[in-house]
Amino acid sequence: MLSCDEVRRQMSACPEGSPSPALAEHLSRCEPCLEAGLDAALARPPEVRVPEHFQQRVLARLPAAAPVEMPEYPWVPVAASILCAIFLAALWWSGDLARLLALLDDTVRRPVVLLAIGGVETALSLLWFWRVWSEDR
Repeated sequence: MLSCDEVRRQMSACPEGSPSPALAEHLSRCEPCLEAGLDAALARPPEVRVPEHFQQRVLARLPAAAPVEMPEYPWVPVAASILCAIFLAALWWSGDLARLLALLDDTVRRPVVLLAIGGVETALSLLWFWRVWSEDR
């Protein structure tokens, strides 16, 4: 009959393969050794051997992807123009358009607002140039 220390030494020495009859008998009777063996087996990552040229074979079987084109929505500028016209007409009809334009005039004349507007315009221009330049390459 094997001792618990001997069983754990044998399990760590040869983690793979079939256990000896004495080891199997001990594990069938000793719950702590069985749990220790299961914990050790679960903690050890499985050994996976990737066949040679596996990546090339998988990539060769994939269908060639067609370039994805972004859908065009020609109605978006028209819809935006109509909504803007409706919004401005509603402001004019309510009488708030003159007050809004005066507030906008006061706001835009501030240097901080002008700097912010210039920064946003510069950032958008740079993004547009980068997109156009990257499409040409």
